[in-house]
Amino acid sequence: MYGKIKKTNKKKGTVKQMKRLLYAIPLLCLTLLLPKAQAEGIGYVDYQKVVNAFTHADEAQKQLQDFAANLRDIVNRHQSDLMLTTQEREELKQLLTKQNLTDSEKKRLQELETLASDRLKELQNLENLQNLTEAQKQRLNELQTLRQTASKDIDAVVQEYNNQINQKGQELWSQLEKDIRARLEKLGISVKEGEDLTIYIDQAIRKAIEQVAKANNLSLVLSNQVVLYGGVDITDKVIQALTK
Repeated sequence: MYGKIKKTNKKKGTVKQMKRLLYAIPLLCLTLLLPKAQAEGIGYVDYQKVVNAFTHADEAQKQLQDFAANLRDIVNRHQSDLMLTTQEREELKQLLTKQNLTDSEKKRLQELETLASDRLKELQNLENLQNLTEAQKQRLNELQTLRQTASKDIDAVVQEYNNQINQKGQELWSQLEKDIRARLEKLGISVKEGEDLTIYIDQAIRKAIEQVAKANNLSLVLSNQVVLYGGVDITDKVIQALTK
């Protein structure tokens, strides 16, 4: 997702939980047979589309990805504007996270970015010089110290934003789980605390598929992933049955 925020590996649990709802439920084994006396046709279902429509997990995942992308963009700006003092960096942080900047704030943001760029060029020029004067040595030391301090400041910003991403993910997952439980309850499926939701989601979807298949005289329903030709697509009807 653009320039990586450091130390993100331990923050991926919530995204994995969301992806589990999207991908963990078996797809290829989706085959539903009905008595031939009742039905004759063959139908197929886009199971992933049904899961997405029922759980809204893909929407929650996108919200988290967009939230994280915005923070990563801010971190990239911090890294680009490395050569700022702690006070200047705090000012930069406030400006970068604020929406609808005034003209004066936009001007100040540009000033800080220019200042950081000029200092970096100055540092690079001094580091490339031979036989520095005492004044140049002192200035070089000042700029190198500033760079070291700024790097530590950015590490702190990264940690703060990682914490925000993790918190946002937990909030989204908690709400998503609550919403899914409510949808399952509406369908007459009660989920015990701590149990795997994917089992109950699969149960609800298969029940809806069976209802739609019987109503449309289908003797066999397959996953769309194994259908190469023919058959009746009942995906939207299954979604309607689940969300009515």
